[in-house]
Amino acid sequence: MDRYINSRETFKFIFFISYLIILINSEDDMPIIYYLGDLLSEKIGISASASRGLIKLSIKEEFGPFKPISDIGIREYQDTFNNSLKKRLQDLKISNSEEIVNLLLKELITHQSLITMEKI
Repeated sequence: MDRYINSRETFKFIFFISYLIILINSEDDMPIIYYLGDLLSEKIGISASASRGLIKLSIKEEFGPFKPISDIGIREYQDTFNNSLKKRLQDLKISNSEEIVNLLLKELITHQSLITMEKI
């Protein structure tokens, strides 16, 4: 029985990692995610690609796997940052998660033209 559980857990882990790799490597030409991912990276001390992945996972958690990131507008980004991303930062024990989310929201408004560029 233990062998079955371990192989099942291993399969679930491999499937999850494969999904993450596909998600992180897809739609990488999104200027707003690059910009905000770099900013988030500086604030929480992880790599820029990991920060972009964190943002993308938060978007997918908020709106599901079938809505393309390129279809996300400013309001959806705001909802994502206020809900899913904030929760992820808190789960990672980032002490100033509220401050970081507020900074990202401010930068999102300031650089919202990057969202428009994504749709062109």
